[in-house]
Amino acid sequence: MLVARPDRALFHDELRGRLRAPGSLTVLRYLVVVMAASRRRELMDEVAAAVAAERDPQRLTVIVEALELLPNDGTVARAVSVAQTRLQGC
Repeated sequence: MLVARPDRALFHDELRGRLRAPGSLTVLRYLVVVMAASRRRELMDEVAAAVAAERDPQRLTVIVEALELLPNDGTVARAVSVAQTRLQGC
């Protein structure tokens, strides 16, 4: 998997593209959980940043579910709060 490769920085744009591209919710769920579970700051930040970019409520819910698996983290908590507020408005 791209997340575990030692040269993963080379694939950062690929991961970001897949995170933001339309497609299967199952694939998105797998991707965001793996990225978040890696506990790599740059990947956790990318998942948190996806909240701002995502407009589809179903995809946003999937991203929030993955973020909620993470320990208490300021960036993640803010992203979850923003997402929950936006989801309430849907």
